[in-house]
Amino acid sequence: MAWLRLFYYQVVYWTVGTTPEAHHLNLAHSWYDLCRYESCIRHCRKYLDYKDSDYIKATMAISHGAIGEWAQAAATYRSISTLWTEPSLALGLAEAELQCGNKEEARKIVATVEVSHPNPTRDIAAALDYLNGYWADSAAAD
Repeated sequence: MAWLRLFYYQVVYWTVGTTPEAHHLNLAHSWYDLCRYESCIRHCRKYLDYKDSDYIKATMAISHGAIGEWAQAAATYRSISTLWTEPSLALGLAEAELQCGNKEEARKIVATVEVSHPNPTRDIAAALDYLNGYWADSAAAD
């Protein structure tokens, strides 16, 4: 289905004439759905040439992480202005920092999220458990 959407958005762009940012937004979503993260990142960047969007930056950061580009993921997460209001984004930054070897920075981010969101949703609690499990695994290995 995502391949069909990709074709559709291309046809619409060339026949109807959607705006460039809408075109790149649609293509970024289609590539993301197809797990083609490099193409998603490329279209996110093109979208950001036209308009600033924390949502697109988050999509781009997640895509960088999905392909193991953790330094780029961390840098992109840091550029999101609503990072600290959205615990899932902050925890994404914590994971990126952890993958880059910045364990103390990741630990600080996790602690900040735990304090600022004392009643997390199920997904956030699972992410916190995953990241806190890393500290437990690291302590057991030492």
